[in-house]
Amino acid sequence: MPYNLPDDWGCYYRKCGDCGATYHLSGVVECACPPEPEDPFTGAECDCGGCQWDSLDPDDALCKECGTGPYRETVRKTKWVVARKRHTAVDGRIIEPGERYRSVFTRGYHPNGPTRMTHNKHKAPRPSGQDQPQAQQHNPGADMTPKLLIERYTEMREQGFGAGILAEAKWAFPDMARGGDADGIREQHYADKPDTFFQQVCDGMGWSRD
Repeated sequence: MPYNLPDDWGCYYRKCGDCGATYHLSGVVECACPPEPEDPFTGAECDCGGCQWDSLDPDDALCKECGTGPYRETVRKTKWVVARKRHTAVDGRIIEPGERYRSVFTRGYHPNGPTRMTHNKHKAPRPSGQDQPQAQQHNPGADMTPKLLIERYTEMREQGFGAGILAEAKWAFPDMARGGDADGIREQHYADKPDTFFQQVCDGMGWSRD
C-alpha cells in the first residue's frame, strides 16, 4: 500500500456474517461474497409473491396478478442486544439469556400496495482466536495514546483513505467515552483504557460524545 498503516489497523478486521470470510473495514481486504447480480429484478418481490412484472423497469413495474410494485425498504435499524430471555434467531438457532444478538428492524412499502415491517434477530458468532486473523490477535490499543490516535485519524481523513475505519471510530469512540463497550471493541482492544482516554480522542477529532 502507498501509505504507512496505522498502529490500530488490525482492530478493524471483521468476519462476514454471510460467507464467513474475513474482511477489513477499509475495503482493502474484501470477503468472499459474490458480486451483486445484474438482473434488476433479483430479490424484487410484490405483495402476492407472484412477481409477474408488466415492465422491464423495476421503478415502474407492477405485478400482473396483484397490481403492486417491488418492495422498497425505507427504514433499517440495527443494534446489538443482550438477551434477557430465550429467543429464536431468524435462522432457527436458539439465543440463550445473556447471549448477544443483532436486532434488525425494517420498514418499507409496495408501490400501489401495503406497508410492511419486519423484526429479525441474528445470533452473534462465538468469539474464537482461531477465527480471527493474525493481525487482530495483537492488541495495538495497549500502546496507543490519544495524541497518536488523533494524528493517525487526522492523517487518514486528510489523505482520503480508510473511510470505513474512520466511520467506525467516529461511532465507537463516543460510545466508549460514555463508558460503553462499542460492541466489544473496547474489551478486545482498549480494555485498560479509562473513559477519559476516549473523551480526549473525541475532543481532538471534533466528534460529539452524545
